[in-house]
Amino acid sequence: MKKLFFVLLLVATTTVAQADTYKWTDKEGTVHFSDSAGGVPESRQNAVDYGSVAPKVEELKKQMLNDEGTMDLIRAMQDDPDMQALLSDPAVMRAIQSMDIGTLMNNPGFMKMLDNPRVREIEQKMQNGGSK
Repeated sequence: MKKLFFVLLLVATTTVAQADTYKWTDKEGTVHFSDSAGGVPESRQNAVDYGSVAPKVEELKKQMLNDEGTMDLIRAMQDDPDMQALLSDPAVMRAIQSMDIGTLMNNPGFMKMLDNPRVREIEQKMQNGGSK
């Protein structure tokens, strides 16, 4: 059950990370916005304001828990090798527990999960209000 919780939390964090707007300030003091972490110059990655995602993740987690179809997709991800690699990475687990989106967005394994078809399907379901 603990494993399922972390899969759920990781998927929720992944989904929220994809939906966030990123804000950073360049060396001249100009504020920039992007809808993807890829739009943030590498030299400014540490200057990104990710805001507090904890409330968003908690809300999304509740929504997912109440959607059986989504929970089926999450359960199916428990044995995915890429998911297992993330779940066994102590740095990723600390970042998930502390909702450190910046660290997650700089992790290649986490970024790979953004393109996972099941994660994309879950994201789509949640954007459409889920399906019972």
